[in-house]
Amino acid sequence: MELLIRKYSESDVIPLWQILEPVAMGSALFSYSLQSLQNCRSLLHRQRLCLVAQVQGRVQGVLLLRSMGEGGWQQFATVELVVAAEWQRQQIGTALMAQAKHVAATLHYNGILLSPLPEDTETFAFFSSQGFDAAGVLPVAGAQQTVLCWECPKRATKTKNKTELPNLQNKQHR
Repeated sequence: MELLIRKYSESDVIPLWQILEPVAMGSALFSYSLQSLQNCRSLLHRQRLCLVAQVQGRVQGVLLLRSMGEGGWQQFATVELVVAAEWQRQQIGTALMAQAKHVAATLHYNGILLSPLPEDTETFAFFSSQGFDAAGVLPVAGAQQTVLCWECPKRATKTKNKTELPNLQNKQHR
C-alpha cells in the first residue's frame, strides 16, 4: 500500500467532503456540522493543521488538529480523525496520529485531549493503542465523560503522575 501523509491543499476539498459528510452527522469525535461543500471548505481552512492521508494517489483520510481554546486549555490540542470506511483498520489512522503527535510536540502543546462518548468502545480502543490514557472526567449533560490524554514527551507538566488539566476533575481510584 502506497501511503502519503501530507498537509491539506485546496484540491482536496471535494474528496474530503465525500469522506467527512457521511460521518459529520454521527461521529462522537467529529463535532462539526457540515451542511455544504462551502461549509466543509471553511472548516478545513480554519484548523491549526489539516493533514490528509493519500492512499494510492487518492485522499482516504483526514486529521484536524486545533488548540483547545483560551486560558490553560490553549496548551492542549484536540483532533478529529476520519478515515474512509473502506480503508479503516489499515494503519491510516495510526499514520495520521503519529504525524499529529509530532506536530503537537513541535508546536509546544502539552498534549492532545479527546473526550469520546463512553459507548464508543472502538474509539477508546484505538486511542488507547496510540498511547492515550484516561486523564479525568468532565460533566457533560448530567453524565460523566472520560477525557483521554496523550502527553507530549518534552512539554508535559506532571502533577501526581498526571498532566495538570485545567478545570478537569482528576479520577480518584480507591
